[in-house]
Amino acid sequence: MNDLEEVVSYLTGDFSNKKQFEQLSEDQKEKFPYAVHRNHILTPKIEGIPKNFEGVFLHEESYYTLNNRERFKTDIFLFSFNEEQRVKLSAVTIPKKYDNKKFDDIEFIAYNELSVSEKFVPIVYEKIDDAYIGKSESMITASNRFFLTQKISSKSLVIKEEIFKEDRRIFGFDKAIVYERN
Repeated sequence: MNDLEEVVSYLTGDFSNKKQFEQLSEDQKEKFPYAVHRNHILTPKIEGIPKNFEGVFLHEESYYTLNNRERFKTDIFLFSFNEEQRVKLSAVTIPKKYDNKKFDDIEFIAYNELSVSEKFVPIVYEKIDDAYIGKSESMITASNRFFLTQKISSKSLVIKEEIFKEDRRIFGFDKAIVYERN
């Protein structure tokens, strides 16, 4: 199994931070989400992929519950190799008709409807032991910076996302969310 296949196998499936969340105090639970990720390989549902295409599209459903309010969002990521044969994650701009659609509700997407986001700086992972570690800093608007750090392994997904407007955090948490496979 090559590194790309390994990363995708680590990411595919259903994950939650149930164990992490249950260890929090009641006060901490008011400020930290219970989170679920459902990740599926989307590539078989994409029509018109070029024959020499070597990447993998992944569809991510994210459910965040904070203060008894659930938020839902979807993302599409493209995993591929960069020039040095290291695994690279690129964000894909989702066509509006597929925005926040669950994986099971998508019949197909035309390849030419997908484009790599120009705002997101791709993550190139470094493999350390059996984990893939990467980070990205992107300017998503003229004043908003998005930070993403990930540690992907067979045991867990450790993900920290934050958005800052100038020096003030407007999204994110003090610590990373630790997802374990359900």
